[in-house]
Amino acid sequence: MSSRIKFQYIDDLYSVWHAERESSRKITPIKPSFFSDIKILKDKFSEIVEKESDPIIKKILNIRLNRLNYVLKDLIEIRTKKISNAVIENKKIEVNLAQEEYAFYSNFLKLHKFYVRSLERPSEALIFQEFTFYEPEDEISKETSSKEETNIEYIIVRFSKDVKNEIVGIDGSIYGPFKKEDICKLPKENANSFITHDIAEKVEL
Repeated sequence: MSSRIKFQYIDDLYSVWHAERESSRKITPIKPSFFSDIKILKDKFSEIVEKESDPIIKKILNIRLNRLNYVLKDLIEIRTKKISNAVIENKKIEVNLAQEEYAFYSNFLKLHKFYVRSLERPSEALIFQEFTFYEPEDEISKETSSKEETNIEYIIVRFSKDVKNEIVGIDGSIYGPFKKEDICKLPKENANSFITHDIAEKVEL
């Protein structure tokens, strides 16, 4: 197996896994492409298993592949818990994360901030749908986003209460803060959130 392909990321995977299991708090730094590299490894490994004709060798390879899958799943669970705990405990993560982890970390930071503020100041009606998520690879959703933007419906609303915080519209634009009696054109989905919570009313033209 090793003569046909170099599994250069196996040592890295097991090394990171052992390090994560040894510490309940410390997050081991990894390169942005870590999980992408592991996927390439798994795909190549699976391909070799699939092509293997000797049943005994195939069984051994399957055992190794299952072990690899177990280690990867456990590593993801451990690191996800550590990243989540860091956000909840308001501790900044300063080590390098995989690009997928950084997306999760950035989004969870934002979500948790909105969640806590909505509990502390419910009168401000911080609506979860008002936010925009960070994508690990922006180019993946560019085409979809451009299509969605052209289909966004806008309505005009008048605010009946002050809104002290900015919001991120579903069109990606920043709106607010707003004062009572302010009139603004907003994406329909965002506007309806304010209308539902009696913070604004639709202006009929």
